Amino acid sequence: MTTKKPNPAAVETSAPEAIKAVDVNQIERADVFGDLSQFRDTAAEAVEAVKRTLNRVPLMKAQGSGQKAGSFVRVHPTFELTGVGLVRDPREGGESHLVMKAMVKPLAKWLEAIDLHVAITREGFEQGHWPVHLWSVPATPYDKTGKANPHFQTHRLIVQHAKTYWLRMINGGRQYEEELPEKPEKLPTIDWAQMPWTFADILAKAFPPSTHVIANDGHPLVAYLFGRE
Repeated sequence: MTTKKPNPAAVETSAPEAIKAVDVNQIERADVFGDLSQFRDTAAEAVEAVKRTLNRVPLMKAQGSGQKAGSFVRVHPTFELTGVGLVRDPREGGESHLVMKAMVKPLAKWLEAIDLHVAITREGFEQGHWPVHLWSVPATPYDKTGKANPHFQTHRLIVQHAKTYWLRMINGGRQYEEELPEKPEKLPTIDWAQMPWTFADILAKAFPPSTHVIANDGHPLVAYLFGRE
């Protein structure tokens, strides 16, 4: 990796003007600066706020054929939901909806059986954040014909490996492959106990119950799929 050196000219241009160049008599006076403790060491609270704000939980997809530009990933050792059904909205955007048991059979022709694993990527975590994803993985190593699928098999295996060490999953053509960091000791150690959300929190953010959980046939996506609207 090439490390860019700072351009001295650019640094010079962007530096704030020296206070001696300012007429101190024209500086706005305000009591707000009478107590500097309200400014000092407060930025850390912003970092903590970001760490504890679960803005979104995207579904992580496997890397495309031959790609090596994906992130290094780790998977939570216990936060997983196995053998669940997802239905993707066929309209633009294609958002995934989690299907409750009562609706699995009615939606069987659209349903994708998957396991959901909580994962984080290296990016962001090293800055003190928790970049949470839900990694969707085929629920079985077999395709719909009952034949073993090398992509499904290797995908499932690699996710289990990611519970132990950092890796990057790539598509090797006939199957998925894992790529390890050249210097694994340079990647961060994870204390999962410090993650500030429960598994239920993460699921609720990824699949808001009022819109992205299909509990009965009154759900708008069900109405669309069956041609009722």
